[in-house]
Amino acid sequence: MTGYLLDTNVLSAFAPGKQLVSPKIAAWFERQTDRLFLSVVSVIEIEAGIRKLRRSGSYRRADDLRQWFGRVVGVYADRVIPLDTDIGRIAGALTDSVHAAGHGPTLADIAIAATAEALGLTVLTRNTWHFAPTGVPVLDPFQPSPPR
Repeated sequence: MTGYLLDTNVLSAFAPGKQLVSPKIAAWFERQTDRLFLSVVSVIEIEAGIRKLRRSGSYRRADDLRQWFGRVVGVYADRVIPLDTDIGRIAGALTDSVHAAGHGPTLADIAIAATAEALGLTVLTRNTWHFAPTGVPVLDPFQPSPPR
C-alpha cells in the first residue's frame, strides 16, 4: 500500500475554527484523497478532545467538531486503520528500540508509527521529531512545499 497516514495534528488542521490551510496545500490534500489514511488512534484522540470540550462547557465548539468529525469519519470510513496483532508487535519493537536510544514518544505516536510501518505508509505530521526516532518515513505537509 502506498500512501499517507495522517497524524492527528494534520487532520485537526482542517477542523472548524482552525486557521485556514493555504489553497496550495488544500489542493495537494484533495489530489491525494484516495491515498490518505487515518489510524484509529486519531479517532480516539479527537473523540477524547470533543468530550473534554463538552465536559468543560464548550458545547458549541464540541458540537461543531462533532459534526465535522462525523463527516471526516464518513469520508474515511474504509480507510480508518484499526490496531491489530501485527501492528501491536511492530509497536512493541519500536517502543523498545526508541527507548533504548533514549527517546520517549507517546504510545499514540508509537501506534501511529507502527501502523505506517505495517502498511508501508508515510506519516504526515507537524511533529516530525516525534516520529523521527522510529525510522518510519515522515513528512510535514505544511512546509513551504507539500510533498509531490
